[in-house]
Amino acid sequence: MLKDGEIDLLSDVSITPERENEMLFSSYSMGTESYYLYVSNMDTGIDQTDYTTLEGKRI
Repeated sequence: MLKDGEIDLLSDVSITPERENEMLFSSYSMGTESYYLYVSNMDTGIDQTDYTTLEGKRI
């Protein structure tokens, strides 16, 4: 709707390089984003301090 001119403002949009080419983003922070990965406690091969243990895993 923003791209089509149907609305003038849109909030809570994550900044990506593709979107930066099409939209203007405020230089002020609107909040924070957090992403979480949940792993079965039965999978002892994944170590939260070592990202290389995620190699070969599907998310």
